Amino acid sequence: MKQITDEAAEEAYKRFIDSFVQLAQSNVIADRIQENGHSERTNDADRPLSAQEAERKALFLSLSPTQRQCTADMLRDQKVGALHDLLCLMEWEVTQGDWEVATVGVPLGKSPFGSYHFDFICRSSGDDWPGSTS
Repeated sequence: MKQITDEAAEEAYKRFIDSFVQLAQSNVIADRIQENGHSERTNDADRPLSAQEAERKALFLSLSPTQRQCTADMLRDQKVGALHDLLCLMEWEVTQGDWEVATVGVPLGKSPFGSYHFDFICRSSGDDWPGSTS
């Protein structure tokens, strides 16, 4: 069995949390609203929009640019919230002994800093890791 140092475990944990931060920065629907004024696909002109897609497109196009931006921001916030909630659940289950979670072969236990979700929110806000000199 591979021996894992505390430093290696901490670095694996940091990469794990930062992968969620990176995931939170991407939101296809919000990006489409900002770029095209609506949430529907624009790359498949040969296939007509479904009735539901056409309704959503019409709804977004009826909004002002400020309303569309507000909606895109809300969608981004919702994704961050969903990832936050997932990390809350994961840490709860891990600390209760119900789940085992590992990243790059390193088992994750309780956060070495705050909590999975707290660390995620701090890193999403641009904070450095505790003890970081960067």
